[in-house]
Amino acid sequence: MSQEHPQDRGGQDPSGWRTLFERNPLPMWVVCIETQRVLAVNRAALQHYGYSEAEFLAMSLGELHAPPDPSAGPGLPASDGRHHRTSLRHRRRDGTLIDVELISEAVRFAGREASLVVASDLTEQHRTEDRLRQNEALLRIAGSVAHLGAWSLDAATSRLRWSEEVAAIYETPPGWTPDLQTALGYYVERDRARLQQAVMQCLHRGTPYDLETELITAQGKRRHVRVIGLAQRDAGGTIVQVSGAIQDITDRKQAEGELRELADRLVTTLESFTDAFFTLDRDWRFTYINRRAEEVLERPRQALLGRNVWDEFPTAVGSVFQREYERAMAQHQAVNFKEYYAPLGRWLEVHAYPSELGLAVYFRDVSALHEAERTRHVAEAAERASRSKTRFLARLSHEMRTPLNAVLGFAQLLAHQAAKRRDTEQAEQLHHILHAGRHMVALVNDVLDLQQVEEGALKLQLGPVELGHVAAETAELLRPLAEQNNVHLQQHVPAGVMVQADEQRLRQVLLNLVSNAIKYNRHGGSVRLSTEETQEGAIRLVVADTGHGMTEAQMAALFQPFERLGHESSAIEGTGLGLIIARRFLEEMGGTLRLSSVPEQGTQACVELPLVMAVLLRRPAGPAEPPVPPPLSVPVPDAAGGGARLRLLYVEDNPVNALLFEEAMRLQTEVELRVADSAEQGIQLARVWPPDVLALDANLPDLNGFELLAQLRQVPGLEHVPAFMCSADALPDDIRRAREAGFTGYWTKPIDLGEVAADLRRVAAARN
Repeated sequence: MSQEHPQDRGGQDPSGWRTLFERNPLPMWVVCIETQRVLAVNRAALQHYGYSEAEFLAMSLGELHAPPDPSAGPGLPASDGRHHRTSLRHRRRDGTLIDVELISEAVRFAGREASLVVASDLTEQHRTEDRLRQNEALLRIAGSVAHLGAWSLDAATSRLRWSEEVAAIYETPPGWTPDLQTALGYYVERDRARLQQAVMQCLHRGTPYDLETELITAQGKRRHVRVIGLAQRDAGGTIVQVSGAIQDITDRKQAEGELRELADRLVTTLESFTDAFFTLDRDWRFTYINRRAEEVLERPRQALLGRNVWDEFPTAVGSVFQREYERAMAQHQAVNFKEYYAPLGRWLEVHAYPSELGLAVYFRDVSALHEAERTRHVAEAAERASRSKTRFLARLSHEMRTPLNAVLGFAQLLAHQAAKRRDTEQAEQLHHILHAGRHMVALVNDVLDLQQVEEGALKLQLGPVELGHVAAETAELLRPLAEQNNVHLQQHVPAGVMVQADEQRLRQVLLNLVSNAIKYNRHGGSVRLSTEETQEGAIRLVVADTGHGMTEAQMAALFQPFERLGHESSAIEGTGLGLIIARRFLEEMGGTLRLSSVPEQGTQACVELPLVMAVLLRRPAGPAEPPVPPPLSVPVPDAAGGGARLRLLYVEDNPVNALLFEEAMRLQTEVELRVADSAEQGIQLARVWPPDVLALDANLPDLNGFELLAQLRQVPGLEHVPAFMCSADALPDDIRRAREAGFTGYWTKPIDLGEVAADLRRVAAARN
């Protein structure tokens, strides 16, 4: 730098100026007042601003300013000729901005009027001040957010001072501070004395305090607060003031209350769980066990809490339980499994959920469900077997009825012809054929009835039934059998007794019981039908015989399917199913069947049924007339009174069945029959030859009987023509389905030709 020395206003060089200027740690430079050029600069300025001496001395006016100001010099001369102070923002050579305070002093330098400029870097100081202001603002915000305020109590004057936040907590005007007693008066009465004592002990003894209490603000609001007080001492140890803080903890207290309520509800919920529940910490210790878990684990919670699960249940070590629990903890994922725990004899369904605290385990005893599932599988297997058996029996019924249809049908025709020829020998032979065939049909019917009962598929038509009439009808139907076996049949059931039953099934029950009493009776024995009074709301029908009776062993086997008690090789016909079916029918009707027997004295069958009412018979008293089978040939009235015959269209793919029907209709001189062997041929024939009656086989190769009827109904003129289904499927559901589909009647194979003739007669009569 220049070797010249500055001089003061008196023209004297200050002693040691060079040393002071060069070695001063503060940046310094000398500026010519006239030219505003830098005349000298010290090392500290060059280092601080990053310029070389040549660059600094050559700088134009104001280049140090940020932003640059060409009108200003790098240092300001003393405005009063002696001294000047100002703050500016300078830019270093590297572009960094700094805040500086410049102090300039008027001097003479090398014979010129100049200014000596000293620069102080205030950048860090300003940053510190900014941080302090920010911290103070943050402190105010934090105090406001945390509802925390400061206060102090002077020990000598008892003067109380508090912050704005304390005033906000008390809801007092800003700037107003009460005395100690007034401040204590805001607290609820139950806490006031305790707080005052704490303040006094802190003031006089230095005992600190930290209390949670409740106050009522100047606006009348209740607030929970935390009050802290600490004694402040001087150098001699004398207490000079108590300083402290007040925090509004109302929200916290409310949250704690809600949390306690939630915890109580949670515990109540967990205790009321039907599922067992426990929690484990990360060291596998029980931390909670609900009531249901105590029951399932068969251990009280007091004996398990705080204890290691593997120590308390050592048999679970190495089991699925341990593997799955450890997997849940290690992989931080829920696990679900079902496992049998032998020491408890239980199947357990387990759901385990890991957390930072440990493991929460929900589990339930599913032993009953497991057994039910096993039972369900067994039941499903049984159901599949039952369905297979049902399909087999239905197929068996169909396959047996189809040939029986031809056997019994042609036997009926031959019997009719033999009767016309008065050929008694052939008539007797045909009678045996018909009897055997009908026995086979009865066997098939019994098997199907039993199957329906076993599957619970039996559908009854329950209603008031006149017991005396059914009993009388049964007696008359079986009287020829009784006479054939030389058994005296007595019927003493009074008229007017009404029971709740299905009339068709009740008749079937009585026919079975009375026919058994006749068939298994002794020569010259008797069978008696009578009633007995029983408990209110029921009546007992007794069928008593004087037959050979049964032993206890025979009675024990009486209701076994196909059990005939040693009569298999006898001449007495039977299937061994009738009693089983009768009992199940009665049970479905709300009744009972009980049998008692004494060897060589006879047997009693007691039927109890719900009593509906007792009224006079609506039918004349006396023996019922036995039903007379309709003749095969029944005159069919003229359709229009002009000789037009009844047109019957029969659709049947089985040629034997078709031939049988054709032969049967030859006896019906007023019926004109056409036969089609397929549904398609039947539809074509119906279009060109409109029939008066339809007879449709249920199982045709191209369409079934239901589909065929639906298409025939589309043919003009056939919308309401009577239709009969012909089928070897004889279950009640089959008949019901046909009725619902619009069939007038259902001819079950083997077809009763007399029934067919009667149905045709009714159709013809209805047309007229």
